[in-house]
Amino acid sequence: MPAQYTGQFRDPLPGQPGYNTLSGTPTFDSARFQAGFDAAKAAGTQAPTTVGGAAQVLGQFTPQVEEPDQIQSFLAADPFLNELTLSFQNYMSEQNQRASLVEEYQALLESSGIEALDTELLDMKQVIEGSEDDIRAEISSAGGFSTESQVLALTNSRNKQLIKNYNALLETRNTKEKYLDTMLSLTIADRQEANQQFDTMMNFNFRIADLQQRMQNNAIAGIERMVNTIGWNGIVDSLESPYELGLLERTYGLPQGGATIAAQRESETLAFGQEERQFERREAELDISLKQAQIANIQSQISEREKAEEEVTGDLGISPEAEMVLRNPGLLENFTPTERGKLLTEIARAGGMAQTVGQESALTVMNTALGTIDTLRDVKGFLFRTGVGQATGLTRFSLFNLLPGSAARQAEAYLTTLKGQLTLPNLEFMRGLGRMSQEQFRVLKDASVTLDLKALSDDAFYMELDRVEETLRDIVREAEGRGVMSIPTDDDYLKYLEAIGQ
Repeated sequence: MPAQYTGQFRDPLPGQPGYNTLSGTPTFDSARFQAGFDAAKAAGTQAPTTVGGAAQVLGQFTPQVEEPDQIQSFLAADPFLNELTLSFQNYMSEQNQRASLVEEYQALLESSGIEALDTELLDMKQVIEGSEDDIRAEISSAGGFSTESQVLALTNSRNKQLIKNYNALLETRNTKEKYLDTMLSLTIADRQEANQQFDTMMNFNFRIADLQQRMQNNAIAGIERMVNTIGWNGIVDSLESPYELGLLERTYGLPQGGATIAAQRESETLAFGQEERQFERREAELDISLKQAQIANIQSQISEREKAEEEVTGDLGISPEAEMVLRNPGLLENFTPTERGKLLTEIARAGGMAQTVGQESALTVMNTALGTIDTLRDVKGFLFRTGVGQATGLTRFSLFNLLPGSAARQAEAYLTTLKGQLTLPNLEFMRGLGRMSQEQFRVLKDASVTLDLKALSDDAFYMELDRVEETLRDIVREAEGRGVMSIPTDDDYLKYLEAIGQ
């Protein structure tokens, strides 16, 4: 069994090879092997005759060596904590933790003899006070007679020496009491000074520890600045000796070789980041090329469609103004009512001349109706969330509903948007394209007047909204019955190109 060393590992000196030496003296734990021998003997184990048998018996009956506590090892390696613990143990030792002040006072009182002096003074006082009675008793027993002054004179004469001794003894007693008070005061002051000195020492130790911690933090901050500036690769390359590298690792809290591992991981991270950036750059270039191809394709499709529309509208024989309105119905509002009627009539007459124009007009009417339905659904959704009773009837005139942002004000805003889509020019335009019946035109035209939050009750207002919505949906269904679908947006066209791989 190898000997156990009572010591610790020492780090190599600067400039020496990186090896560790074990300091201390070997010790032999005889008690552990004696306990194993007794256990084997009690179990009736025969003495082994071979080395293998002896090793088996030792491993079976000898108690295992307890592993050192990691926390205790860490605390033992901290010089400041060791010094602090030693100072506290010295302060709490029996030599420094003396008796209490009461015990100290009793000891001083016993050694001074004040209690004995007090007893003797009390006895002398009783003798002095009894002298007058004794003299009167002696005169009476002798059959004599004396005056009061004679009795007092005899008493003073007899007590003269006693009084002198009493005063001297009292002075001695007072002197000893002053000495006792002085000693007790000095003891108290001495203890206060010792406590203050201990506090000062502890504070000084804590300040030293704080300075050490600051130095450690400053060193770590310096290492982090170097890491942020030159990286772990630069740090490892700049250090000239393994000792300096090991010192940096211990300061930063890294294990041995941790700086080299960090440098390797940093190199891997940089290489991966460079590859990722190259991949992102190639992906961006491909994305730009794809978007350019998509834009070129869209522009080609738009050019072909515009060319086809020009050919169709040119064959219709309509005026340029009617052609612009046919392509963009919103331009109709720029004309006077008389001009609008002429343009609508011209477009309506040309509507049956070509199937392409018929599809375009149906698309225009259907998309207009769908947009109006969306607005109408917004009105219904708002009234459902807030409660129609908060925005209709006389309730809308309450003081709260007159404020900006109230339910009545917001409902009015939604309703104004809806009525803006049901204006007479828009309705006449859709009717002029031949995509709206006279009854549908009447219902939608009346709705711009009948939809009144103030005049209608809750049920009547909802019924009017349902009637308008159903009329608009009839217009959409009629357009869809002609094989017309809603006009796709540019985003829809881009998604289509991505789906087919162009």
